[in-house]
Amino acid sequence: MKNLSLHYSILLVLVFFYADLHSEEITLVSPVAGTVICSDDALVVQFQEIMTQAVNISLIDFQFNERKLLAKSFIGSTFIWEINDPAWFDKEIGLVIENSQTQELLIQIAPLKIAISPKITSQTESAIVCQGELIVLQVDADGSGLKYQWYKDSELIPGANKTALIFENAEHDLIGIYQCVVSSEYSCLPVMSSPISVFVSTKTEFTVTPLNIQWTYLATVQFKVGIHSLDLEEARNTKFRWYRDTLNVFTMSSEIIALKDSGRISGAWSDHLIIKDMIYSDRGRYFCIAEGRCGKDTIYTFIGDDLFMEIFNLGYDYNDCEGGTAFLEVEVKTLVDAEIEYQWYNTGLRLIEESEKFVGTKTSKLQINDVQKADAIAYYCRVTMPKYDLFQNSEVFTIDPAYLPEIYQQPKDYVVRDRENFYANQIFLRTVIGSNRNCLFEWFRNDTSVFKEYSTGGSTYLLGPPWAPRMAKLTDVGRYHCVITHPCTTLTTKSAYVVWGYDDVIHCNFEKGVLEVDKAKDGEENYNYIWYKDKKPFVPNFRIKGNGTHKLEFSWVIVDDSGSYEVWRQHKESGELEYLGKIYLEVKGPPEVRKQFPALIVNEENYLPKKNCAVYSHGPTLYAQLYYEDSPFGEVEVREIININEKFHAYYLGGYNTNLQSGIYKYKFWNECGESWSEPFEIINTNYKPSGEVKPGGDDDYISSVSDLTIPQMFIYPNPANDYLTVHFADLNASVITIRDLLGVEIDRIEIENHSNSVMIDLSGYNLPKGTYFIHATDGSRIVYDRFIVE
Repeated sequence: MKNLSLHYSILLVLVFFYADLHSEEITLVSPVAGTVICSDDALVVQFQEIMTQAVNISLIDFQFNERKLLAKSFIGSTFIWEINDPAWFDKEIGLVIENSQTQELLIQIAPLKIAISPKITSQTESAIVCQGELIVLQVDADGSGLKYQWYKDSELIPGANKTALIFENAEHDLIGIYQCVVSSEYSCLPVMSSPISVFVSTKTEFTVTPLNIQWTYLATVQFKVGIHSLDLEEARNTKFRWYRDTLNVFTMSSEIIALKDSGRISGAWSDHLIIKDMIYSDRGRYFCIAEGRCGKDTIYTFIGDDLFMEIFNLGYDYNDCEGGTAFLEVEVKTLVDAEIEYQWYNTGLRLIEESEKFVGTKTSKLQINDVQKADAIAYYCRVTMPKYDLFQNSEVFTIDPAYLPEIYQQPKDYVVRDRENFYANQIFLRTVIGSNRNCLFEWFRNDTSVFKEYSTGGSTYLLGPPWAPRMAKLTDVGRYHCVITHPCTTLTTKSAYVVWGYDDVIHCNFEKGVLEVDKAKDGEENYNYIWYKDKKPFVPNFRIKGNGTHKLEFSWVIVDDSGSYEVWRQHKESGELEYLGKIYLEVKGPPEVRKQFPALIVNEENYLPKKNCAVYSHGPTLYAQLYYEDSPFGEVEVREIININEKFHAYYLGGYNTNLQSGIYKYKFWNECGESWSEPFEIINTNYKPSGEVKPGGDDDYISSVSDLTIPQMFIYPNPANDYLTVHFADLNASVITIRDLLGVEIDRIEIENHSNSVMIDLSGYNLPKGTYFIHATDGSRIVYDRFIVE
């Protein structure tokens, strides 16, 4: 009988051992067949349930029957492999999961593919060419299924979707900063090339001409010239050389002498020639030859007994509105009678042709009709005396019209949906215009003015200042529009409507509560009601009754009941659903002491170190009372809480000349939903003077009315965002802000010269795909971070 029992025991152990080896059924959440993973991402193996049996996770190459073991004897629910083996890139592979003891195949997922994320290997650094020459911009990249898109000055170039961007005939309008975005057909993270500067040099030609000089014995004369150049580098690379026509007394013929720097002459190889202590033989014609990147030019001047030519500007600069007429005029005085020719230019060295728009281009009077934004440039007149081979340019006239503004972005309808997140979901109305003049933006609600500001680019209507917005109220609901007053016109935006998106129900902890919507007019017996809490199906419990009806009844509420409740009415027969709205339930509790005073505070001579505690409380009112040896001390402080920055509160004790006697102190805090106490703390003050005046705060207020300066906070709004967002800091003057993606990779770093507690960021320049991102900020010693969403 004993041997039989032993036999059964061994058999039972074998059965359990076999059961342990037999694999349980497992299910994968990710990856699924057909998934493409980018090489700069991670392969995430997610099991539906926590694995209690050890498994091996491997990659398999079916073509060559090769394997790569990723994890051995893995137990858990999530395995992450940081992709780092190029041998598995850009090929169809599979994922196998096997029992680590029996090698039994549990799951095989195929096909999978690891696509190579785009990476730029080389690119054109810059391009400097002359007008009419060829421009070739090239970007070379590695990756799977690459796609290219070129941009100029952050604007998309239609059809520019190859590795090379080619312009066969360079003109000035091609000047700019070019970048190429290399993306992947597999939705891998795109990369952008470094900026490529393209510069088109103009023909080397003089624009600043030297004045003719009247000869004066022993005087000093200066000739200053200038060429048309679009950048400093072009001007620096231009070579100048000065010459003088002279008469050979032996041959009685004209000769050209190259000037050299000597005792009286300097600048013979520059754009500034100086002749000191003039003598009679210095009279004559001088000329300068400029040799630049794009050719040569020659300009003449004269030293004579009298001035040949003087030019006076009679017209005026144009600063009026678009659509007007500009009149530019010069007057010329000459010493000798000679034919004079006129030709008008703009400062792009573009000769102006006669047309309906430009009248009198070869006269002393130029008329510009229908002045537009495109005409905004400087103009001058070149006056020439052909007989003497001399010319001179007038001073420039400036055309700067106040061009008519254009509304680029209209305000959009807004639904107030979140009563807690002041920055993301309170009222945010915005309009954007294009204008080169300051405009008055005046916002109206139901035809009543509610806000004004001046700007050139646009206006945003918020509920109060950005750093401390107030909570939306029902009186904020209505029809909004903005009137934009420009020096030349007045524009009115389209109307946008602000509507209320929820009902408020506020209770204190452990009170009874009810959430209720209107009953159906044709009888409740025909309908069911479906309740959701915070976007999830509502689950009733013993405290809450009425699920399936128009009314939820709470025997008592707790803080966890707070949230957004939505309800639908469903017809029992047709199944038709009707959305009835949203109710926001807020359950408040008593104040919470988040930071205590130190247990012991000891004075230093006449100074009691200033310490504080931090209290968190919802609105609308917070009360505080200091106690000494269990007796009230001082007055009750009352704080009205009206915005998000005032939910954290600091209460201070100490300071110079403090006259608090030694003993045990504590604070009592209370609001409409209860009270709480700070931990008792002891003060030892050897400087206490019984006959003196009691000064709890010394030279400072002993109770502060500002937010807790030891708890830095960050607020981002609007959130989600798609163009501009503002980052505000409470108790943090940020010096560095970084924008990071979901993996923590830094996208941009913003250095702030003057530490600031509020910064506006233009997201349009980053071309961020939709998704979640993070902002990190620091003042050098403390760091805060928060996430934002790009829509």
